[in-house]
Amino acid sequence: IHLENFVVLLLQSPTESCDICRSQAHLPCAVQNGDSRINFGEFISLIKLSDLLICADTGPIHLASSLSVPVIGLYGPNTPLLYGPWGEVSSIFYKKLPCSPCITNYNAKINKCRHPQGEGACMREISVDEVLAEIETKYLGHNRKYSNPRWVRDECAAGVN
Repeated sequence: IHLENFVVLLLQSPTESCDICRSQAHLPCAVQNGDSRINFGEFISLIKLSDLLICADTGPIHLASSLSVPVIGLYGPNTPLLYGPWGEVSSIFYKKLPCSPCITNYNAKINKCRHPQGEGACMREISVDEVLAEIETKYLGHNRKYSNPRWVRDECAAGVN
């Protein structure tokens, strides 16, 4: 993927700013660091303007799905079978580790990670390369399954075929 043709908007809570700084250092494209103090209406507007949302299993996945924005959902301690995005234009990554899902309605969504590699092991199993490959195949490649008119126009303008 030629990511230099894209702009990535990273949104975070104030406690996640260090994680965001580390992440954006690895992105080969324009990165905008969003203001975490936006209100809910502004947040919805940003989702509506997005061509694709990549997100861990949280509320924005469901908001984007309800707005018909394509989603790549990253699942670890929770199951996408119950809490996954809606619609054909969305994708999920879930490694189905033996200890997952460990956050369920049966334990009131309170858990203590039992994985030998510690908390977050299920999410660390999802690689950047496999997510990028999904973006290329499903949303950008010659044989892409889904197309957004803005992507086609932008690819033509950038000379990407």
